[in-house]
Amino acid sequence: MSTKTIFYLTEFDCFQRSALYHARVATNLLKEGGMTLLEIIEIGKNEHGRELTIRELIKKLEEHPLDPGFEQSGNFIFPYQPVRDAKRYAGCKAFFGDFAMISCRFFIVTDEKVLIEELIIAIKENQERIDYGRLRDLQMNGRVSN
Repeated sequence: MSTKTIFYLTEFDCFQRSALYHARVATNLLKEGGMTLLEIIEIGKNEHGRELTIRELIKKLEEHPLDPGFEQSGNFIFPYQPVRDAKRYAGCKAFFGDFAMISCRFFIVTDEKVLIEELIIAIKENQERIDYGRLRDLQMNGRVSN
């Protein structure tokens, strides 16, 4: 399991954010004020052993089918409601899953609306892939339907 990474984003540390996201989102963050939570509990690594960025994870979601078995563990997206520090995580969503054909597990917790929207879209589009549907049929029925 990778090291836990937590970012609390304010106007003073938006430079950390730019490595993970595009400038438009960072600008929106400054306009809204306040702090945003991004906690990367686990994320896959690239071929050089470096942890992926969120952008790289989204690219993998475009290229490789997720493992449909994670549908039974919250369907990849769920409200994050820990027993401890519940107030700190108010409004957070968790993204948890792995890919079917490559090892790239992820567990991300955030309350950042733009990032939540981007990850939801990427995951939903992945679930609409033909190869994802075939894997889902195979896992549920033991065979691929026509």
